[in-house]
Amino acid sequence: MTRKNQIRRWFWKNDGERDYWTIEETDRPLVFEDFGCPQPSDLSKHFLPESHRRNYDTAIKADVTKQNFSVMPRCWYIDAWFYCDECKQEFCWTAKEQKHWFEDCTFFVHSYPKKCPACRQKRRVARDAKLIYDKYIHVVRDPSTHPKIKQRVIDAIEQIEQMVQVDGKNLSPAYELTRRILMRQLGNKNS
Repeated sequence: MTRKNQIRRWFWKNDGERDYWTIEETDRPLVFEDFGCPQPSDLSKHFLPESHRRNYDTAIKADVTKQNFSVMPRCWYIDAWFYCDECKQEFCWTAKEQKHWFEDCTFFVHSYPKKCPACRQKRRVARDAKLIYDKYIHVVRDPSTHPKIKQRVIDAIEQIEQMVQVDGKNLSPAYELTRRILMRQLGNKNS
């Protein structure tokens, strides 16, 4: 016995109320047309709740078979503008980027970016620096450790410090102590 897909089509009316179309049962896979969003401007506002501007002219039709959704897929990808949570600058999340997020990376369709690409990149650099620090911290205080490894850990601490300052915090005393010890060891090696 094959499982039938139930299609419950719904949409938002102009007064903000939700209305339902028909419920069908079908053996075929769900397709774009099953979700009643024929125009980009019909895209439900809950997909991009914090965007303050949208451009429907650049819309890309979505392939709903590649998306990760629970109730309703995202039928269109449209350019949307947001304000970054960190730097407060405006940035555009393009339709092409959304297609990549939801069809290639299969992020959940209700996801959207909170930070601009530059701030996301800074976070990645800080995360990678933390991984370097965690990888070498157990051997780096040993005076016989190679100076290049010690310098990599010092550089990692400085990258972590830059990200911590963005958050308005101070660097942990453990990082400070490690940096002082390593700089002293490198100073002794170089003299």
